[in-house]
Amino acid sequence: MIFQGCFRRNRKDRSENEMTDKNRNTAGVFLLLAGLALFVYGTHRLEPDVVMMKAITICMECIGIG
Repeated sequence: MIFQGCFRRNRKDRSENEMTDKNRNTAGVFLLLAGLALFVYGTHRLEPDVVMMKAITICMECIGIG
């Protein structure tokens, strides 16, 4: 193909701002663990119960029962 060379990128052509695969994986793992920690913290504080009660209240008000 004529333009095949235009779409390939060498490691040497990468700019310094572009993340490497290792850095991208490390960032992904860190964000996953941070999200999991926040999920556990919220569950420990019984936040799902609070959210469910608010959802029930809003639904009751929309229907006209509450």
